Parts: sequence; C-alpha cells; structure tokens
Amino acid sequence: MDREKLGNIVVSTYNEKDLSPVSNAQVEIMDMEGNLVKTLKTNEYGNTEELVLPARSPYDTSGITGKYIIYVTHTNYQPVTLKGIQIFEGSKSLPTIKLSAVRNDSEYVRNKVLIMEDTRLPIEKEIQSSYNLSHFSLSPTSLLPSTSHHSYHSPGLSDSAAPIFSIGLIIPEFVRLQLFSSNGSARTVEVPFIDYIKGVAHIEIQGFTEDEAIKACVIAMVSFTLNRIYTEHYRRQNKDYDITNSTKDQDYVEHYTPQEPLIRNIEEVFSDYVEYPGGQSFPFLTQYCGNCGTPGLLNLTATRELAKKQQRYIDILKHYYGQNFNTLSATGIIIKNRFYSFIAPIKLGSSGQDVYLQQHYLEVIGKNYGIPTFTKAIDEKGEFGKKSEEAVKLFQRQAMRMSKEKANGIIDRKTWYTILNRYHSIVENTSSRNYHPISPPPKNIPLKKKKLKETVEFFPYLASWIYIWTKESNGKEGFWFWPAYIAIDHFQGYTWKNNDSDYIQIYDRDIYAVGYPPQNEYGRNLHHRSKFQDITGTMLITKKGIKRLNILPNTSLYICQTISNLRNHQQTFVVLYPKVDMWGNYTNGIAKITLEELLKS
Repeated sequence: MDREKLGNIVVSTYNEKDLSPVSNAQVEIMDMEGNLVKTLKTNEYGNTEELVLPARSPYDTSGITGKYIIYVTHTNYQPVTLKGIQIFEGSKSLPTIKLSAVRNDSEYVRNKVLIMEDTRLPIEKEIQSSYNLSHFSLSPTSLLPSTSHHSYHSPGLSDSAAPIFSIGLIIPEFVRLQLFSSNGSARTVEVPFIDYIKGVAHIEIQGFTEDEAIKACVIAMVSFTLNRIYTEHYRRQNKDYDITNSTKDQDYVEHYTPQEPLIRNIEEVFSDYVEYPGGQSFPFLTQYCGNCGTPGLLNLTATRELAKKQQRYIDILKHYYGQNFNTLSATGIIIKNRFYSFIAPIKLGSSGQDVYLQQHYLEVIGKNYGIPTFTKAIDEKGEFGKKSEEAVKLFQRQAMRMSKEKANGIIDRKTWYTILNRYHSIVENTSSRNYHPISPPPKNIPLKKKKLKETVEFFPYLASWIYIWTKESNGKEGFWFWPAYIAIDHFQGYTWKNNDSDYIQIYDRDIYAVGYPPQNEYGRNLHHRSKFQDITGTMLITKKGIKRLNILPNTSLYICQTISNLRNHQQTFVVLYPKVDMWGNYTNGIAKITLEELLKS
C-alpha cells in the first residue's frame, strides 16, 4: 500500500497597501469540490497555524489531490477566494493574501477571486550558443535612478573622454517580460526582478526541497536573465522587452503557490550569477534543461541527486558548466527607484551605521505593525545586541515565515531585502515623512535678492527655508521653498499653503532670484536632526572637490545611501565617484563622506 503524500501549509494575510499583518482573519480551507477541511484564524502577525494536509508530487497533472480552495474573510476587508492552491510532498506552501480595505461608503462588498495556474510541465528549450557576447551592451550605470537626469561622467571632461562608471553589476528593479500564451497571443508585462525569478523557479523546479540544488538552479536562472538584459539580446532586435517565456528563454508562471524552500533560497542568492570566463563580471548565458544529458547544460532534475550527495551549489554549477566557471555577486540592487549597495551580514556583536539603519527600519515596521519587539532594537543605537537579535529572529519567524531552526537572528541578504521592502511599503503609504517641514517659513520676505546667472547652490539650505522669485513673475512675487531633493538641473521640495506643505518641483532655468532667511533661523533649522532629507539617488556636482578622497573640483557624486546617527546627530553619505587607476583607466570609487565634507565641497 502506497504511503500518503503529505505537505505543510501556512496562510498569511496582509494589508495590500503597507503589508501590515491582518490579524483575526477567518481562513477556510476546502478541497477542490468545496468540502470544508479546516477553519483557522490569523494571529497578531497575520499567520495561521501550520497544517499538515494531503499533498501532490511535482508536475502531477492528474487528479485534484493536494489542491485546495482558500476563502478569507474579515469585517474590515473585502473577502478573497484563492482556487487551486497546491501543496507539494515534503514542502511547505506559503500562500500570501493581500486584503483590500472595505470602503465606508460601499454597500456591496465584492468577493475577489484568484485562480492559481494548473500544474504543467515546463517548456522544452532550444539550445543556443552560450558564448553569445562577452561584454556589456548595456552599462550597469544606465540602471541607476534617473530622477536627477544624471550624467555618468565628470562634467570637467569632454564627451570623448567621458568615463563609464565601473561599479560592478547591478540587479535591475524590473524585468520587462514578453508572455506568449498557448493560443498564440502575446502581452508584455513589467515584473520586479526577484518576483520574476520566483515565477521562473515555481515552474522550472516546482517541488524541489534540497537547498543546494535550488541555489544552483536559481543562480543559473539569475545569470541567464542578467545575460539577456545586459547583452540587450532583444532590445538590439528592436523589441521592447528583455526576455520571453518562449523556448528560447525560460518558462514563467504568474499565479503560483509560493513554496517555502524556493522562496527562502531565491531571496538568499538572487544577487549571485555565473561569471563569463574572463568576462570581467559579465553574466554567462547559463542554459539548463529539465532532464537531459547535453554537455554544457545544467540538468535541473539531476541537481537534486547531487545535492543529496552533499554537493554544494558551487560544485554543482562547476560540474555542469566547467571548473573554470565561478560565481560572483552583484554590487547592489535598484529598489523603489533607489540604488542600494549590498551590506555584509549583521549579527550579534556587530556595530556601526549599517546596524543603526537596520534598527531604524525595524523600529518603523514595529510601530506600524504594533509589535514592540521590533521597536526595541533601536534602543541599542548602532550596537547589535540581544534586543536586535531577538527582533530579527521574530521578524524571520513571523514576517518571513522561517522555521525556528532557520531563524538565526542574523541580517543576511534575504533578511536585509525583506526588511527593506517592508520598510518601503510603510513609508510610501504614510503621510508622515522625515523630510517634511516641521515649522512654517519665516513671515517676512528677505530684503535682499540674489539674482542668478547660473545654478542655485541649494545644498547648504537642504531642509531649510529659502525664498524664490521666478522668471515668470519677473521677480515681483515669490514664495518660500524647502529643498528636499537636489538634482543637477532641478530641485524638489515644499511650499507652504494654508498652514500645510505642498510638494513641488523647480527647475534652475525658471529661477530669477533667491533670498535666504536670517542666519539665526538657518542655524536653528540646521540643528534639528530630522530636518535633513534622505537624498539617496541624487547626483551632485562638487565645486571644490574632496581632498581626502582625491576628488577634483567639478566632479559628479552619486549618493548611494544616506545614514543618520541619532546618537551624535551626524549624517553620513555613501557616494560613488569617478577616479583614475594606476593604469590611467577610469573606474568607480565608493566611500562614506560626512555632511560637513559634502557642504564644504
């Protein structure tokens, strides 16, 4: 008699706007014929208890065993039905349901229905030349945020001598994907990079549970994707997309049941890729197949057996692609149109500004979610002690739904990425921002006008009031302005209307003259630590240069990260800047500089 196949499931419910957990939601799990299996309630973290239920084998296209219907209700949210949720043998399914709040003026509450895609075999792939191109067609710097109309070379050099920043590989924020359907139609969608890799993995290696095999397969998928993007394989064919789900590329599924082993490993190695031999950080076109013996192709199914023989993912990759191949990690990633450098793991005993920043993120998340353990991390002020470790362990167990054994309290790459995304989901859906003016502008208009011939040097007045006359009014009428973002040719910030601030954008070319508030008022504003804007993603031009870093006058600096230290009221900026190496080649430098250095430059 065959033993029964079993798998686990945990259902999570979140507010669709800020991803805050929705507690006390009722979750009904039914089989595909509508028979009730279990009724559950979500806890304070938005999770149900873990259930063990009959499961299915990967790629099992027959029968309905291991497939379920989930119906979620809550008094404050619209009901949601998920049909076709799958549980695989020996794995844990993690369906995540984002709930929409019920409108107060709505009498009819619509039931939102999502249908998961049926199990199917992944597409058979065409074998291509993996040695397609060994240099960047697309510069990594072109992926940097363009809100400031950045130029990626020193303005002191002629265009012919303009250096390209060698900042290493950047994980793009989105993948532009051409989806072909079985009926021959096609549509183009833009998918966040990591979500795209998850969609590929959940069809190509669905049901995999061996960590080292999953990592090897995912790195191959990441490398293939990055090769398509950075060689501009389809863009050079005048196509408006990066990759497809056709036989020439990778399969992809939009609506799938998240599997814990896949999600956890993808978020751990999403930034790693196979380097083109001698390719100077270039991603190799890592082709693979479901189960074949073709030399030079990674056999997805066979990786499981190698993993069971204690082979590590790097050894599995070398086994198929060759001993001369290595894996590299990207320099950073674009998230919410901002560039973030990857950080070293943070653990018990770590200290510094990176630690403080993660504690700040946890504090914001804790206050929004109403979880005091998260907020207590900030008490250690840049020292990663027991409170921070406990906060991270709880975050891993509840927000990331890791087992107690996997939740180690270390902020590794997957934990860093999840914390950062939760933080962004909160700050983008709240009206309270740390760069809002916290006091109204001076009542009196400045007596002196400084007429402009070139650009405004706004940076010394970042997060302070400045009076502006525009060319349109010919200097007769003006307004108070609070600079928040400073770009090369424009400024973003706030004006004051009806006892409240209003966000606007101003271009250099439109400014006629400026007038500054009295020095004592400027000094008072500068003193408040909450006055300074996070100017991550801004390109600035130094006027005097920075001697400590051998940065010459009129050099462009790209702000990668803004770090505030509440203990000493100091701000530090992580910057990218062009420099010349010992062979006379232009490369990219990265360094931390203080606010004082930036103001003086």
